[in-house]
Amino acid sequence: MEFAFLAALIAAVIVVVVTTLGVQTQAMFCTFVSNFGGSC
Repeated sequence: MEFAFLAALIAAVIVVVVTTLGVQTQAMFCTFVSNFGGSC
């Protein structure tokens, strides 16, 4: 029971981290493209 809760907690943390990194990467990419007159 405790292991299942711990596994769910770890999975939730991983999802949050991946989502945050994905958003930051997209924002940086948009900024990079904008510097060359492009658009996202």
